[in-house]
Formats: sequence, structure tokens, C-alpha cells
Amino acid sequence: MKNSALKIMFAFFLKFNRRNLKKIAIIFISSVCFIFSACAKPKNTAKMPDRQPVNTAALGPAIEEAAQTEIEATDPAELKKQKQQEAVKNFVENLTNEQLIAQLFVLGIDGKTGLPAYVQNEFAEAAPGSFLLFSSNITNNAKDLCDFTSSIYNWFSQQGIAPLLLIDNEGGAVYRLNQIASPLPSAKNIAQSFKVQKAEDYYALIAKQMRALGLHVNLAPLVEVQNQANIAFLGSRTFGDAENVENYAAAAVKGFSSQQIGAVLKHFPGNTNIDPHASLPHLDVDSETLQNQYIAPFAALIKYNPAMVLMSHIVVDCVDDKPACFSPRMINDILRGKLGFNGVVISDDLYMGALAKNGYPIEVAAVQAVNAGVNLLMLSEKHFGKAFDVLIEEFENNSDFAQKVKDSVKKIIRLKIELGLMNFDEDQMKITAGEKLNAEEMFNDFSAAKKEALDFLTR
Repeated sequence: MKNSALKIMFAFFLKFNRRNLKKIAIIFISSVCFIFSACAKPKNTAKMPDRQPVNTAALGPAIEEAAQTEIEATDPAELKKQKQQEAVKNFVENLTNEQLIAQLFVLGIDGKTGLPAYVQNEFAEAAPGSFLLFSSNITNNAKDLCDFTSSIYNWFSQQGIAPLLLIDNEGGAVYRLNQIASPLPSAKNIAQSFKVQKAEDYYALIAKQMRALGLHVNLAPLVEVQNQANIAFLGSRTFGDAENVENYAAAAVKGFSSQQIGAVLKHFPGNTNIDPHASLPHLDVDSETLQNQYIAPFAALIKYNPAMVLMSHIVVDCVDDKPACFSPRMINDILRGKLGFNGVVISDDLYMGALAKNGYPIEVAAVQAVNAGVNLLMLSEKHFGKAFDVLIEEFENNSDFAQKVKDSVKKIIRLKIELGLMNFDEDQMKITAGEKLNAEEMFNDFSAAKKEALDFLTR
């Protein structure tokens, strides 16, 4: 068929004048293409299957991997993130069992102007991942605190992992820096006296002073809506109603984060008028009330990427019969699952009376907290104590537990990189502790930041 058709077409074109040769050529070529197309078409197209999209997964792992690599290569930020995750994984895998377990602890520490010798000796083999400073660590001289925090950071960094230094600066009665830094009103007074933007700006200035003093994480803001069931316990520590909590807690998170101070949402999912320092509180509400009045403010603030969420010791009866810090349902299903929080989960003090008096001594509490999904274990004590030994034993005899520990340490190391305590070298794929701190420079930076904050308050 093809040959016959071509002969007819060629004879037809020869009848035209040579001056029309260009037109002839165009018509001829078009006709040939049409003939070939028609001849190539199958006779029974009705039986042809519908065309399906290509399934790259079915083409084999190599092709799928190549396609993914192509996507990643066009996004430098994503590629760097993946490299950092790989470097963190390798870093964690090279730590000893003792170093891994030690990174889970937030301990108190002695001293005011320098690191005591006994601390250096006690933690020579495995340094705690974090320290919590109290009022007892702080004099009325900012230079003393610069000397103290720089000595902690510099000494422990020599072991290869810089420590996180935490402090409790909510404001008002819970303000550890009240003797040396610019004033910080309580959450209640901030909500009453400051517009939201002014609050954010001032929280940033507070954070700037904290950072200059060698601090990294603020155990604030408190994200609990005031109600009759908690007002006697919380008092002026809450911003008030739901709208104020969402607006002013967001201002705090954004203000702290702008100066590389990690913000901590607390106490998830809430408190009652029962003081957990003394006994175990219960929250007896239905699921709808739990969601709308207690969990909702936390859910609204997760999008601002706080560094941590602090778990309370409260038992939420409609969820399970465990304190929140020991509840996989509360941590994994709700906080991480429904709310999508992917940062560090920290416990409240595991030595509180709420736990010890209700069947959770420290050696039980530490294991249950890690199993539930807690990454950082807060201990008001200044030693590892029994908790360290039981965690090591569980780590060495339970592979699932060991993996949870490693996953927690990865989160902790990533946070330390984010806050500038650890360095990630993308070219060499290495993670190292940051440079040594200079107390004199820190004090000068703090003095300038404090003046800036005081000037802000007079505007």
C-alpha cells in the first residue's frame, strides 16, 4: 500500500510548474508523513489498553533512587539537611554506651563562678547532655555568671560534645536572672501591659541577654489556659484566656528563637490545682474538653518550631492511667502524631513527689520515660545516681530501648547544632563542638544587650 500511494503522489506533483517546487516539496512531505502515520496505526484500536502512568517504583530501586537524587540535587537546603542527618547518625554511632546515656540527662550543677573540680572528675568519662541552672548558681554580678557558664561549656566541650545550659525564665516570680538582667514581668502582666508585637520584641531582648550570658534554652513559655481547675496553682504564670495564651506564647517563642534561645512549651498537656511537687494530679475531663481547652493552645504553637515540649506529671484519665511523661499515647500518639511535633521532648523533674510517692522512684521513672518517648530526663539532683545504672543495663539488654536512646541523642545533637553549640562541616561530614567562650567578651555583649533592653522599656 505504501509504495502504490507514493507513486501516485509523485506523478501528481510532476505536473506542476518548477516555479512551484517549494510548495510542491512542502505538500509532498506532509502527504508522506500522513500516509506513514495512517499505515502505522493498528487496525483494531478499540482493543488497545488505556495508557497508564509510569510507575517508577516498578522500574527498580536504581531508577527510583536516581530520580530521587535528581530532585534532591535541585534543592541545596534539602541536600544539606540530609547530609547533616547522615553526619549526626555517624556521630551518634561512634559514641560509647555511657556517652549515649549521659546525653539524656539534664542535671543541676554546683558553682557560681567556675566549675568545681569534683564535677570534672565525676563526669570525666561521660558528660551530661545538659545542665539546669537555679538561682543558687547566680550572684548579683553578671560577670560571675559569664565566668561560670563559659567554664562549664569550655570544659565539657573538650570531650567532643558541648552541653546545653537551661534556665527557667518565665518572668515574674519565676525569673532566675532578676538580680542581673533587665526586668521581666510575669506572663499575666505581660499580657495586660504589652501589645503582642512589643512583647515579642522584648522577649527577644531578654533572649539576647541570656545568650550573652552563655545560656541556650529557656524553660518558657507556659502554654496553659487559665481556668478554675488550675488558677490556684498557676497564678500569674499563665497569660490568661485562650486568645492571650496563643498570641503571647507565640510572641515568646518567636522572640526567644530569634536570638538562638530554644523555647520550651510547657507543661503538656496541663496542670490542675494539685502541686505535682507534692502529689500526683489527675485531670478528669472528657476527650472533647481535653482537646479544646488543654491541647489546642499547644497545637496552635507547634508551627513556630519550639525547641522542646515539657511534659507534665499529670494523669489524664480519659487517655490512660499513666502520668503524661510516661504515656506513649500522650507523647507519640497525640504530641508527635496528631500535633506533628518533631523536636525534643523533655520531662519535668523526675524527682518530684508526684512520682516518687506513687510508685515511680527514679530508677523506674527514668526507664518508663525513655520508653514512652521522652528525650531529655530532668533531674534536680547534681548526680546521675541510680538512674544511670538502670538505663545502661536496659540499653545493653533491650535492642528496642537502645534504638530509642540513639534516636533521642540524634534529636539532642541536632538541636545543639541548631542552637550553635555544635558545628556541622558539610564538606568533611563532621560534627564538632563549638569554639571556646571568652567570659570577658560575653560580659561586654551582655552589658550592651541589657542597656538596649532598658532603653526599650523607656520608649
